[in-house]
Amino acid sequence: MALDEPTNPVRCLYPFSGAYAVKCMFGPKGESNRGMRGELANRAKSLFSTPYWRGTRLLKCRIIVGMSNSNVAVERDQECIARDGTPLRGDIYYQPDSDPQPVLVCRTPYNKLTPRYQEHATDIAKGGYTVVVQDMRGRYASDGEYSWMWRDKHETTDIEDGYDTIEWAAKLSQSDGRVGTWGHSNASWAIWMALHSNPPSLAAALASGISMNMLDITFGVWETGRRLEWTYMMAADVRRREGRTDGPTDPIEATFRWNAVERSKYIWW
Repeated sequence: MALDEPTNPVRCLYPFSGAYAVKCMFGPKGESNRGMRGELANRAKSLFSTPYWRGTRLLKCRIIVGMSNSNVAVERDQECIARDGTPLRGDIYYQPDSDPQPVLVCRTPYNKLTPRYQEHATDIAKGGYTVVVQDMRGRYASDGEYSWMWRDKHETTDIEDGYDTIEWAAKLSQSDGRVGTWGHSNASWAIWMALHSNPPSLAAALASGISMNMLDITFGVWETGRRLEWTYMMAADVRRREGRTDGPTDPIEATFRWNAVERSKYIWW
């Protein structure tokens, strides 16, 4: 089993008081995963031995084996066909023995198979909702061309895709016709865009971690270090889709490489 398989990525890299904690997520326990745990641990050690990270203390490497999906079914890569014919693919989480329930939709550019999305969707579904986690246009499982959020909103299809996804979700067999949204940061940008279209089936919306006006985030000041790292990480899936070999094609590898190698080329503090 490869490290870049979607059920086995590093969950996140958290800054904390000048040190970093790496959390890891693995599938079912077994011989193959024992090797993976060692391989990932070696990768983390390699990162912290690079010149940029040298002297930084690794606080904890936490291995979480498996995920409780009791009473929750998941249908992968279900297609919402956008108005221009582009398939947008999402995963549907629901309780198979329940009556139709309200649907909560999250549209993300960060891979619907990222462990935090799978965990949150499973927990929400256990609480009595049908949950959709969808890759945005041009990202991971979805077709089309990705346009990032630092463009005029009318130069992207985020408004139309949000409307089409919400109305598609309202008609799912597991849906009672009411749809809400959830998601943080860039996923909430997709929510703000969907609100522009006023979908008739949208009953509630929760947006967090990002403002409706992008210039309100940093008062118009470009955060060089953070945004360049984010851009380099986002470019990984673009390279993968185009079959390019001029850089990392996995977002985790891209984040590691940026901090270990690329950052010092562009940032000198």
